[in-house]
Amino acid sequence: MKTFPSQASRVIQIEPLKRLTISWGSESATASEVSFEFTPEGDATRLVLTHRRLPDRKETLGVSSGWHAHLDVLDDVLHQRKPRGFWTRHAELEKAYEAHLPA
Repeated sequence: MKTFPSQASRVIQIEPLKRLTISWGSESATASEVSFEFTPEGDATRLVLTHRRLPDRKETLGVSSGWHAHLDVLDDVLHQRKPRGFWTRHAELEKAYEAHLPA
């Protein structure tokens, strides 16, 4: 059985079927926060992911490209396509975010 690293976090807000907000990587009050918001759209659901309170540009670049790559894989799986390679996609996206996020 494969094991995965654990992460201490806390649930900040739950609105069933609408929103989940958690602290990211820490239980402290100053930890960054991730919100997952779900909105029905016809027979589909829109997911909006927001990661707040990142400490610096480097972290923002890594987290932005990471979440984007994860969501690309999720979209591929949901549409029964072969998932893109996470790390290859992450590297591509990090370059794109680097060019668009102010220094």
